[in-house]
Amino acid sequence: MSELNKRTKEFYIETLEQLIDKSECYVYLHNQSHNYYLLVNVFFNLTIIVLLVFCGLAILTFSKIGKESQIGYLSFLAGLIIFSAFLKIIQCIYKYQELSEFHRISLSEWRKLSRDTNDIIVKIRACDNRYEMIEFYFTFYSGSYNRMEEISPKIPDNIIVSFNIFMNSFHKKTTRPKICRAFKEEDEEDEPETTISSNNLSNTSTINNSNILTSTSTPASRITINNYDSSNNDNL
Repeated sequence: MSELNKRTKEFYIETLEQLIDKSECYVYLHNQSHNYYLLVNVFFNLTIIVLLVFCGLAILTFSKIGKESQIGYLSFLAGLIIFSAFLKIIQCIYKYQELSEFHRISLSEWRKLSRDTNDIIVKIRACDNRYEMIEFYFTFYSGSYNRMEEISPKIPDNIIVSFNIFMNSFHKKTTRPKICRAFKEEDEEDEPETTISSNNLSNTSTINNSNILTSTSTPASRITINNYDSSNNDNL
């Protein structure tokens, strides 16, 4: 069974640790999005309920209104009912309840991915440099991360902006997802990110020690899986 170079093993572990940081960021973002859409949905529901209850009570007191004011009274009640229907239409079009539920599900999935990735790092450290097992773990969880990014619902821009402000104030060195970089401040330096591609891992079993040392001589944050493939093609 082939052995994996220690530096490459540490690179895989470092990349998975970055996945944990990004997953935790997504947990926070989806939690905020869930609360945001939940509050908006509750606001619409309460507003509609209050308006309809008011209209119902107003109809009960209709007989006490003078005949000269009944037309204006009915017009006012009809306006409130139409406004309530308009609010309900907006609520249905933007699907606030469904969005809140989608973000709640994504929140649970991202939390599970972060927890499982943390457990797998412990297994990688204990697997005695067995390359096939490490490659399988890395391929599976990096692929799971990419799939989660594709299927997760869109996060509102205002939540991403507030998240960046919070992270820049308290956790500036934490690795953030790529969706946060579209809202970075102008004076903030670009953070290097490790490129993760599970499709490029099929040829890594042919890496020899010299190629590994050459690839890992650059800073870890600049290394990509594609470096390994290109070095193999040159040697071939």
